Amino acid sequence: MNDNHPAPSAQPAAPQLPPEALNALIANQAREIDLREKELLTRQTEDKYSYEYAQTALKAQMQDNEKSRQYDIKKKRELYIFCGLVLFLIVLFVGWALHAGFGEFVKDLVKVLLAFAAGAVSGFQYGKKKN
Repeated sequence: MNDNHPAPSAQPAAPQLPPEALNALIANQAREIDLREKELLTRQTEDKYSYEYAQTALKAQMQDNEKSRQYDIKKKRELYIFCGLVLFLIVLFVGWALHAGFGEFVKDLVKVLLAFAAGAVSGFQYGKKKN
C-alpha cells in the first residue's frame, strides 16, 4: 500500500479559519453576550415595574372594594329604615282608622296592600329568575 493515503477511519482535519474571521466571530459572540445582558436587565426592570404596578393596582382595588362594601351597607340600611318607617306609618294609620270607626275602609286598604305586596314579591322573583 501507499503511505500517502490516510486510513479510511481517520477523520479529515477541520478547516482552519483565518485569524481575521476568528477574531470577528469572537467579537460577534462578545456583542451577543452584551446584548443578552442588556435584555436580561431590561426584563428585570420590566418585572420590577410590573410588580410595583400590580401592588399599586391591588391596593387601589382593595380600597375601592372597601368603599363599595361600605356604600352597599349604607344603602341597605337606608332601605330597611325606609321600609320600617313606611310599615310603621301604615300600622299607625290602620290603628287610627280602626279607632275612628273606618273598619270597612281598613279591610279594603288591607286587600289592596296585600295585592300590591303579592305582585311586588312575584315580580321580584320573576326578575330574579330571569337574570
